[in-house]
Amino acid sequence: MDPRLLFLRYPARDALPLRTTFAHTNPAFGSVRLNYWPARRRAPPARVVLFIPGNPGCPEYYTSFLGMLHSRLPDNHAVLCTSQVGGEPSIDAPATPLNLQQQVDAKVEFVSALRASLETWAPEAPAPQLVVAAHSVGGWMTCEIAKVVDISAAYLLFPTLAWIADSYHGRTMWPVFHRPLRPLLPWLSYLLRPLLPFVTIPGPSYALVRSPTTIKHALHLAHSEMAIIREPDEEWFRAQEKLPAGQGVHSIWSAGNIDGWVGREGPMIQDWLGEGRVVELEGVRHAFCLWEEDYRQVADVLAGWIVEGTKAQVLN
Repeated sequence: MDPRLLFLRYPARDALPLRTTFAHTNPAFGSVRLNYWPARRRAPPARVVLFIPGNPGCPEYYTSFLGMLHSRLPDNHAVLCTSQVGGEPSIDAPATPLNLQQQVDAKVEFVSALRASLETWAPEAPAPQLVVAAHSVGGWMTCEIAKVVDISAAYLLFPTLAWIADSYHGRTMWPVFHRPLRPLLPWLSYLLRPLLPFVTIPGPSYALVRSPTTIKHALHLAHSEMAIIREPDEEWFRAQEKLPAGQGVHSIWSAGNIDGWVGREGPMIQDWLGEGRVVELEGVRHAFCLWEEDYRQVADVLAGWIVEGTKAQVLN
């Protein structure tokens, strides 16, 4: 097993998730934060669910959601969340922010190391299955990773898969992602800090506002997303529909036009994937992880999908 991933053998405990880091071999990629929920059964897990977040890529935004997902999975399932490079304020970020393709390259290294470690965990037993769940731009990254590394199944949550610059938020927030405003925003965070005691924002956002470096990395990644995420790979998405149930890409979307980061590609890609691989949730927002009423629905659907291998419905 890769020594950087020996923490996978740690047993479950009361205080979860376990927080650690993974150092990339390329110094330019630095390290990422990992949050880990081990399988509750003391043995190699049957399945490891790797979660790849959206931008800015801080795992703490997803802690409540992933803890709920872990509780809904069988006791032989583990959950592992990685940050984006530069997306976690509590660890040092590379001096030069990574673009979208570099973020994918970093994750290919991580997923490859994870898969190899799972295969050698217990030579006398079946290797734990690796599946990936991902949010927003993490969904696009996951599709690119799956073209390079063998992943049993992928579950894309409110993914941004094409023409993101043409989405409603892509157009209205265009000045934020471009000069002259983009280089200034990290330093404007200093002006916001005195206001923090008087406002209510998600817990991880307090750390984000206090970290100009993390804001810089998030904006650089967003700028790269606008430039790179364009024409969807129709042939690749159509090929997913032909895979056996429980394999390949599955996706969860907001019903209607509630998701301002998804444009005309949404219905198109859903059609390519086929009805059995798509779930639409009424009233659930793109940033689902911020509201319990939203992430409860997503956890229900995702847990059922992972365990049953077929299209799941919301549990009551």
